Amino acid sequence: MLALLAAGTACVLRRRAAARPPAGRLDPKLHAWFEKATNRFGVNCCGVADGRVVTARFDMAVGAWRVLLEGGWQYVPPDKVLDHYPPFPDGSAVVWTDHAGPRPYIYCFVPPAGAG
Repeated sequence: MLALLAAGTACVLRRRAAARPPAGRLDPKLHAWFEKATNRFGVNCCGVADGRVVTARFDMAVGAWRVLLEGGWQYVPPDKVLDHYPPFPDGSAVVWTDHAGPRPYIYCFVPPAGAG
């Protein structure tokens, strides 16, 4: 679990030059997975937002993913779903968000393994 948390902060650490990852606590494979994620336009997800593992569900009635963010469910815009990207190594869903307003703004989302 510590490795997942450390990997999730990889984006933050890269964007904040003064911060450095804790020595020996960042799994290089997880770090690489986060760092290589790009959206449909080729923009690096870590370059614009912070990635983290989340609870996600597909809403069949609407045909869209929802993620649990800050205690509430939020729909993932279809253009933010990275269907082309491999699932997170442990099969969890991952979302890259930033606070650009009253609710987290979703930049990228990788569905859980087996969701396709």
